[in-house]
Amino acid sequence: MAEPTLFDEASLALIASGGAGKDGKVYSIKPTTGDGDFTFSRGSNLAATRVGADGLIEKGRENLLVQSNTFNSGSWVGFTTTRTGGQAGYDGSSDAWLLTSTTNYTGITQNVSSSGIHTFSAYLKDDNIYLVQLKVNGSSFNLIDIDLTNGVITGQAGSEIVDKGIEPVGNGWYRAYIVVNDSVSSVQIVFNDIAGTSFYIQDAQLEVGLAATDYIESGATTGKAGLLEDEPRFDYSGGATCPSLLLEPSRTNLTGYSEYVGGMNFNNVSATANATTSPEGVGNAYEVTTNTTTENHFVSNLNIINPSNTYTISGYFKKSTKRYCSIGINQRTSSGSYMGSYTQIFDLDTTTWGSGFSEATAPTYVNKDFVDMGNGWYRLILTCTLGATAGILKSQYGIATSSTNTYYGGSNTDAIYLWGLQVEEASYPTSYIPNHSGGSVTRGAETSLASNISSLFGSNNTFYSEFVYYTSSTSTFLEVNQDGGAANLLQINATSSDKINYTIFANGAFIASRSTNSILTDGVMKVALKYDGVNYKVFLNGSLVDTYSQTSIPVSLNRIYCGNARGAQQFGKGISQTLLFPEALSDTELIKLTTI
Repeated sequence: MAEPTLFDEASLALIASGGAGKDGKVYSIKPTTGDGDFTFSRGSNLAATRVGADGLIEKGRENLLVQSNTFNSGSWVGFTTTRTGGQAGYDGSSDAWLLTSTTNYTGITQNVSSSGIHTFSAYLKDDNIYLVQLKVNGSSFNLIDIDLTNGVITGQAGSEIVDKGIEPVGNGWYRAYIVVNDSVSSVQIVFNDIAGTSFYIQDAQLEVGLAATDYIESGATTGKAGLLEDEPRFDYSGGATCPSLLLEPSRTNLTGYSEYVGGMNFNNVSATANATTSPEGVGNAYEVTTNTTTENHFVSNLNIINPSNTYTISGYFKKSTKRYCSIGINQRTSSGSYMGSYTQIFDLDTTTWGSGFSEATAPTYVNKDFVDMGNGWYRLILTCTLGATAGILKSQYGIATSSTNTYYGGSNTDAIYLWGLQVEEASYPTSYIPNHSGGSVTRGAETSLASNISSLFGSNNTFYSEFVYYTSSTSTFLEVNQDGGAANLLQINATSSDKINYTIFANGAFIASRSTNSILTDGVMKVALKYDGVNYKVFLNGSLVDTYSQTSIPVSLNRIYCGNARGAQQFGKGISQTLLFPEALSDTELIKLTTI
């Protein structure tokens, strides 16, 4: 954090540790008029995640139903069902409904349109009925029979059911759910009984994913919660007590089912859905268990790739009965012929990497890394460059018997937990992108811009940024310019060789593009640049790293981009602070300001 005296001198300050923002806005601390607030944009879907203050991964969530607790609305069709509101609910409210059948095997229905992994849930209580059904219709119908007198599921029908369950919530109420992998055209709550029977219902929800999460109320439009489309991501990764503003490039998760391990290819393993709590604090992680075959044991996913490019695969692993796990990349031709593979073993007890195995000429190993997510979970990351032949990347997540061996006879009890699988066409990983679609999901690039702030710039200025760097991210940390153009511009960025670079345009002329010799490394970096009409000076982590004698300075500056350059290059990790000073601070002040 900047010293208070220097902070007081700043004319604009974005302090991510304040966590101040809303959908589409990042609030700056100065000026108090709001002129310095940043407009934030990411995209129109819920593909982004962050690590919250509790250390858990937070997603955007959506209840795909409308009027989710207004069962007499036109959104719920059921002409032979009497629906009476104002009933005592499971949550102490009077928001429950009594549904009474007027014919045999009736119910209520709502039409939707979605595909992939879905969980349909509702709170239910017996009045004078035996069986109720939760039903999801799509390419086929899938249903569960629920005995509300005893709170158990007595049967199911349909070929696309992934999981099901029922849990008591008190006072005779139960929350029942059914998980399907299908295109969904409608959901139904059905009386599986004769006319005149009735039961209570409250808070229906249809959501993407493997588990029933906290209920989201919806009205005329679907209900949303968690991390919204254009909401800034104040991220607490690594156990940070103060967050950083996470600004990342557009990335695509090529793994069709990032959590639905049951939809992957099995190699001498079995998989159990919703076996334990995942890094998002929801019980939606899989347990993967070996069989007794003497072979390699893993699950895998096939992805069409661009040859010769670099890919990063990642997944979240936790020890069940086995401490050793593996992550690997296997390349094949378009016809499926084997080209080669690279596999790396990780010890979940000692959190150390074991042996790496390379077969044939492609792919070639680039890098590996892991992140401690807490509660025994680790995100393992492997980067490889593929061979020149077009074809398929096969990402593999498995179990090993030691730090040096993946090939062995399993026991039907050797198991690990697995969640959050991701394949990115890039040389480094970004934050987790949930994907339940069966295809690919893209998280949009993030931009953060403060405009119409010409009054904050002068002939002497100092710019400061504190950020988390990831090597080879070729990121832009800060840019100021005139009206979004390049006629007057000052940009600070990282090169592909992990050096600080700054570029100057003044009065429509290119002045310079200079790189320092200091190397950026993974982790927190602090950089400052000042100009005083005589020199430009750059400071990095407590040291003066470049001086450039130059009297030309950009004029008519009126906007500042935090973490990106007009959408062209994107920042790779989180920004903790951005400060703009209306003066050239002294060298001594800047050494103190940038010291880690």
